[in-house]
Amino acid sequence: MNKKEIIQIFESKLNEKPIQIIDKSKGIDQIVKIIKTKNKIYIIKFPKYPNFKESFFREIKGLELFKRKIPVPKIIIKDKNYLIQEYLSGEDLDDLNLSKKDLQKIYYSLGKITRKMHLIKMRGFGPLNSKGKPKFKKLKNYLDKDINKSLLKLSKTKIFSKKQIGEIKKYFEDRKNYLDSRESYLLHLDLDAYNIIIENKRIKGIIDFGDLFAGPKMIDLVRIYISNYYNRFFNDFIKGYGKVDLEEIRYFSLWNLSWRIPHYKKIGKIKKLNHTIKVLKDIVGIN
Repeated sequence: MNKKEIIQIFESKLNEKPIQIIDKSKGIDQIVKIIKTKNKIYIIKFPKYPNFKESFFREIKGLELFKRKIPVPKIIIKDKNYLIQEYLSGEDLDDLNLSKKDLQKIYYSLGKITRKMHLIKMRGFGPLNSKGKPKFKKLKNYLDKDINKSLLKLSKTKIFSKKQIGEIKKYFEDRKNYLDSRESYLLHLDLDAYNIIIENKRIKGIIDFGDLFAGPKMIDLVRIYISNYYNRFFNDFIKGYGKVDLEEIRYFSLWNLSWRIPHYKKIGKIKKLNHTIKVLKDIVGIN
């Protein structure tokens, strides 16, 4: 979708003329633009490529399902090819330089918000399809294959020795009972600082539901756990969230790390790569 098409949509659907269009795309699935008009500011989103449409449909579904439970942007217009939503003023949490005390309060609040998010029960597991339904009857039907694929990619990075890859595989094998979980709830799956909007040191909203997923609640805590592994903010998150199974979080964190490490190496995110390698080694007990 080009600039001319965006202007045409706003003029015909909202009777608004864009005076400024700013690209705010971060992920690989969607194009995100801030649209400024004389009267208001909007966000427009559309799939980056035709084969990313399921991610786009998940985005819409997440906004619809969570709107009465947690702070999310309001949908203004939804179409099969684009989404216009409310613009949330504020900044991404990872762009802010806040005090330890302020961050403790934010992560405590995030824990409470996440607990409210985890109230929608689902039938089935895995990413949601274009109809808003999970794709698999059992969690292991999805994760068994995905873990094996991730481990193959991890071994090809040559970051870990064959012995270390064997230890990682054994960790998964020894705890495979987590794949037998029957509990399934609607999950964000990309819950991290870059998807949390902060204004006046408070959470204004949660954004980006393109990875919407059905599964055990602890999967949704993985990104917060990994990102805050070497500080105490995850503890503040738990105080707000309530009881968690830390071993289950660590198990699903290893799945997450197994595909994130090859990704970070590929795109050259050295700082994030080094952090995730250290976390993985610590979880598994690799020297």
